[in-house]
Amino acid sequence: MVRAIASRFKRNAILGVRKRFFELSLCDAIVSRIDRKHASMSLGRRGELAAERYLLKQGYWIIDHSFGEKVGEIDLIASDGSSVIFVEVKARTSDVAGDPTEAVDKEKQRHITQTARLFAVKNRLENSAMRFDVISILWPDLSKPPNIKHFQNAFEATGDFQMF
Repeated sequence: MVRAIASRFKRNAILGVRKRFFELSLCDAIVSRIDRKHASMSLGRRGELAAERYLLKQGYWIIDHSFGEKVGEIDLIASDGSSVIFVEVKARTSDVAGDPTEAVDKEKQRHITQTARLFAVKNRLENSAMRFDVISILWPDLSKPPNIKHFQNAFEATGDFQMF
């Protein structure tokens, strides 16, 4: 499944493991460069890059990022070999206003579900196993590594577009 998805979204799937290693190395280099030179980058974008790096290190394949349609946006779309995973990333500098995952309310879940459905239809993945994850990032000091929590199966598909 991973190779089928990867070949659909990556131009040169022949490189396989070497390409994944390159992506992981490139992601490390990007995060390192961001930490040194692009401190003004938005916390949300830094959080998405950190989440992407985390998922790559966990063995996931990144299919797409910042996929947006009129109904909403999905921060990361990944695969673990058996499922297509739609990931919402929430980054905060503190948890004073609550845990970052609390921002993924029912309305946000509905928008993510609708966008996931459009992505699946557009890429002929309707019959694939899918799940919705949330990655919470607390990053009080941007010069240090963040605290990352990954919640698998964080919510079920909601709204009029339930498909799973």
